[in-house]
Amino acid sequence: MSTARTITEEKAVSKEIDNAISKHKRLEDLWEAWKWRLSRDPKTDAICVAETDPLMVIKSDPHNNNYGIPTITILYTFSDEEVNIMAVKINGPTS
Repeated sequence: MSTARTITEEKAVSKEIDNAISKHKRLEDLWEAWKWRLSRDPKTDAICVAETDPLMVIKSDPHNNNYGIPTITILYTFSDEEVNIMAVKINGPTS
């Protein structure tokens, strides 16, 4: 069984997520699921964009837009103890 890493997020990330959740309530569920997932397995389905930390990027399924949930692209680093979410990009339904 894998050990969960601590999740940290930059202040700009928290602000962006809070703003998006105020417009799309279901986004909160998706965000919490991503944090749970990344804390346990930060490598699967992610793309390594720099080997040094490593710097990773992962994106949620764009089909979520069909259900009124934006797509989240997450830029992060990780170690054995922590995942640091450095940036997010939120694209999604306008309605």
